[in-house]
Amino acid sequence: MTWKRVEPMEERCRFVLLAREPRANIAALCREFTVSRKTGYKWLKRFAQGGLSGLEERSRRPLSCNGSPFCAYLGLRGLSGLSVWWIKHGIHPNRIPPGSPQYNGGHERMHRDIKAELQKSPAKNLRLQQEIFDIWRTEFNTARPHRALKMATPSERYCVSERRYTQEIVPYDYGDGMQTRTVGKRGSIWWRGKERFVSNALSKEQIGIEIRDGMMLSLWFRDFYLGATDVDFTHPLGGG
Repeated sequence: MTWKRVEPMEERCRFVLLAREPRANIAALCREFTVSRKTGYKWLKRFAQGGLSGLEERSRRPLSCNGSPFCAYLGLRGLSGLSVWWIKHGIHPNRIPPGSPQYNGGHERMHRDIKAELQKSPAKNLRLQQEIFDIWRTEFNTARPHRALKMATPSERYCVSERRYTQEIVPYDYGDGMQTRTVGKRGSIWWRGKERFVSNALSKEQIGIEIRDGMMLSLWFRDFYLGATDVDFTHPLGGG
């Protein structure tokens, strides 16, 4: 199967144009674009306030690799404990394609430097190793020029985020159109009298289930799309 790459901005523009047509079905559009209705209405609000520029990317997605702890490669949507924690704080994972370290070249180069300069000749104990690493980190961030930054240092390019970190996790409202289930310790939910496996990473978390046309289910974790299956969970969760 050939996959077509679609840019996020293009997708948002298409969604808004279709949603503004007379008699547009917002719920159906959200399913087609695999976004929650909350996200769909957020895009419409941003367009109403700022036009097309209001739809531009407001990045909140750290670019991560496909290994632990960022990703559980064989798990549903690659969810790991860390990525679930990100989503609860309003951050969606943005992963590079598997086996493609060139997409995250700066990060990979940092690891290569750490291996060559710190790990090949480790200190005699952890305390001394940490002191050496602290010195190296200061040099890496404030003194060493980086080719990827046009020979600037990271400290010269660093900007404080407009979003302040808070440990508080805001409760999520799935709305009246979804049923909710709490994922058990073994990663399963109870649905129609049977235990249905979803994801170990979502243990003890609440998910939303949207019934489509009485035949299909769309599963969500907050505003993160988990996948679709039939009402009896006959097929593995996937796209659609």
